[in-house]
Amino acid sequence: MNIRLGRIVVAATAAQILAVLIWTAILLLYGWTHGAAVQQFAYQDGPWFGLVSRVLLCAAFGFWAARGAKRPVLTAACVGLIGAVVTALAAATLAFGPNAPLTPLLVSIPAQFVGGGLGGWVAGKMRPSAT
Repeated sequence: MNIRLGRIVVAATAAQILAVLIWTAILLLYGWTHGAAVQQFAYQDGPWFGLVSRVLLCAAFGFWAARGAKRPVLTAACVGLIGAVVTALAAATLAFGPNAPLTPLLVSIPAQFVGGGLGGWVAGKMRPSAT
């Protein structure tokens, strides 16, 4: 079984870090133009941006990790699984905070797994057939 553990870990880590970096850049630009309204914007839209961006990034990095693998869907699903575990840990830490927006995080857990698997499925479809 050709599981690329190094690529899986790099892809899952990069997907999570890149989601945070993109959101930070958006907040910096929004804060630059809207001033104090950035806190409300971050609290209101941040969890949903995190959901969408992490799913898309898990799919993209899952595709990257699964290229050329013998079982691309399994490889990419592992990327989504690691991303889902990281999100579950984040949700567990937020559960202790007041007024924590847990719904986007809880939806993100299975969605990242599906996103990673989808990236692997696309990578498998793009592979030339053995016939």
